[in-house]
Amino acid sequence: MSTLRLGTRMSMLALAQAGQVAAEVERVTGRPVVRVGIETEGDRLVDRPLASNTGPMAKGWFTAAIEDAIRAGRVEFAVHSLKDLPVAETPGLTLIIPKRADPADVLLLGAVEQGAGLPVDAARIAGQIGASSPRRLALLKRWLPQTAGAFLRGNVTTRITRLREGKYDGILLAASGLGRLAEGSAWAAANPALAEARAAGVRVLRVDTRLWPGAPGQGALALQVRSDDTATLDLLAPLEHAATRRAITLEREALAALGTGCAVPFGACVTGDAADSATFAVEVDGQMIVGECAATELASIVTNPDAIRAHALTGELTFEEMT
Repeated sequence: MSTLRLGTRMSMLALAQAGQVAAEVERVTGRPVVRVGIETEGDRLVDRPLASNTGPMAKGWFTAAIEDAIRAGRVEFAVHSLKDLPVAETPGLTLIIPKRADPADVLLLGAVEQGAGLPVDAARIAGQIGASSPRRLALLKRWLPQTAGAFLRGNVTTRITRLREGKYDGILLAASGLGRLAEGSAWAAANPALAEARAAGVRVLRVDTRLWPGAPGQGALALQVRSDDTATLDLLAPLEHAATRRAITLEREALAALGTGCAVPFGACVTGDAADSATFAVEVDGQMIVGECAATELASIVTNPDAIRAHALTGELTFEEMT
């Protein structure tokens, strides 16, 4: 029985999620899976912000080297965080989309005293909040203007460590990444950073996606295969999740309609198996506008500032304590 080679970045999160996918592939196909570690440009340039539409991120900062390995036949398939993939399809490569995890952001609060076990009052959240994406920084300004958004990159464990050291009062992360790290896999031990942070008094708060949508495709993984490798595509086909594909396709089409890449402050969250509703956030004239619409209208609305304002949502940002 031949072995399948899986290409992956070598960060703890990448190894955890790739190992989880590998276990599912082995269960479904009966074929052993081995990892092939690949360093990307994004792994080397950890001090660069994710904010330049003309920089490496627009060209697949975290994905190009892995895609090269697939095309060259060094691996049969790769696992990516879908939000890392450029919105334009890569010629010669095909995606399989498994079921999505939680698409929300989470806010980890360290130095801010909110009172253990008590509801979080957004008005009392203050200080310096670390974030890596223009979307998160813009949403901070929109909903928590009393805070100061601060650039923060690095792996999840490093970010949590900086929070515990008091270098930040809070940090923003993806709920899905935290969950996968805590679960671990045969390729990456369950990471204790989150448990240790909780024990030290850090609160983990899920942010309401209706007012704070994640990045397009957030929470989803993508399995990438050569389009002409029908044998591997057939093996992996059972992992495809139709409802997830419908939702992330609408989210990414809306981003593509803006004519920009990962640098634009834009969020979208399509909900429901029928993908019939969506919340979006986009920066217009320096202001982050948040709205709600039918998912099929999302791409046209985000290109029309008047329509965006017509759908603007108001309300109080709420948090759900994650246990």
